[in-house]
Amino acid sequence: MPTLTDRFAFIIASVAGAVGWLTITYATGRREAWDSEWYFGLFMPAIAVLVAWLGFLAPRHPWRWAFGPFAAQALVAVAQNPTGSLLPVGLLVFAVFGAICAVPALVGSAMRRWVTRLSDRR
Repeated sequence: MPTLTDRFAFIIASVAGAVGWLTITYATGRREAWDSEWYFGLFMPAIAVLVAWLGFLAPRHPWRWAFGPFAAQALVAVAQNPTGSLLPVGLLVFAVFGAICAVPALVGSAMRRWVTRLSDRR
């Protein structure tokens, strides 16, 4: 059963993904956010830090926090261009980005378990 913290973590991750996509798209005038250097130079590292933090705060199944932003981005991208001819490729790319960001989420979760064990020893 998901906890309230889990729900908030997923909401935070998803909103960050959607807002990031829209912000970069409109700020740079690009058709898609990943066409801008801001996406890989600013957004991806920021999402990695966010999901690591969420993995620390909500350590149960932290991979969910990594896929949330990219699922939200996929929804926004489809809403912006529902007839995109490269949609299947784009969805695959979002899945790969989620898998990449699962690493910091898992690291955040592992750090939480480590800190919890250290505090339990005292």
